[in-house]
Amino acid sequence: MLLITFFFLPAYAVDLEGGVRDIQRHQQWRSMEFRNPQFGFFLAARASTEDKDKSANLNITIPLDNNQCKETIELVFKLTTPAKEDIDQDGLVEFQLDERPPKLLSSKVVMANGDYFVFMRINESFRPLNLSGHRSMLANARGWGVAEFSLLGFDEAWGKARNSCNAFVAP
Repeated sequence: MLLITFFFLPAYAVDLEGGVRDIQRHQQWRSMEFRNPQFGFFLAARASTEDKDKSANLNITIPLDNNQCKETIELVFKLTTPAKEDIDQDGLVEFQLDERPPKLLSSKVVMANGDYFVFMRINESFRPLNLSGHRSMLANARGWGVAEFSLLGFDEAWGKARNSCNAFVAP
């Protein structure tokens, strides 16, 4: 399940499958660029991995916003049945890196009526740099599911995504 969506606003996700470019594998991670499918201009870069057993993705998305690359961390779970209502609420996600104590973080939970995916954007100061140098991360999205993500290849995928975005920042 390679989920290809991109947040413009917390309540909206846009399918950009036709605009995906330069997908590269980095062990358990992938890096990619999103381009406007019609005009080809750069929109964002992403480093992504998945827990196939739990149908979950961990995405580091780096959109170009006002000539700056701003990183966001999103956790996405695929549901077994479609959502029965729109949800846009605060939630909690517990992250545990390797054998360290878990850290409880706030998130914005978004789900659309009839959709099979729930999106959690991490609100706290937990940055991608926190993942660097670790082997695995356990994510417990309270009320939605638990997933374990390998961090093998994270540094390379995140570096490639950052470099892709930074290439479009005007001097």
